[in-house]
Amino acid sequence: MVNFGKSLIDPMQARGEFRWYPNRYDESETHDRVVAMIREGKLDARHWLNLDSPFPLNRINDAFEALKQRKLIKALIRVAD
Repeated sequence: MVNFGKSLIDPMQARGEFRWYPNRYDESETHDRVVAMIREGKLDARHWLNLDSPFPLNRINDAFEALKQRKLIKALIRVAD
């Protein structure tokens, strides 16, 4: 078992290959590749974002609160109409 934060992971239960990276990385390290994979259709942004209901800019505090309460993984903010 590997202790990953508050979760325990059993690598023997993983399908296929399992790699555990114990260090952190900056989001900027992977941003361009993730965006490219979304554009190529290899990743679905809906796993992280509710694309159908962005927060208007004047409700940005509601977005921060939803993140704080872990109702969202990432908040999408609409800055213009």
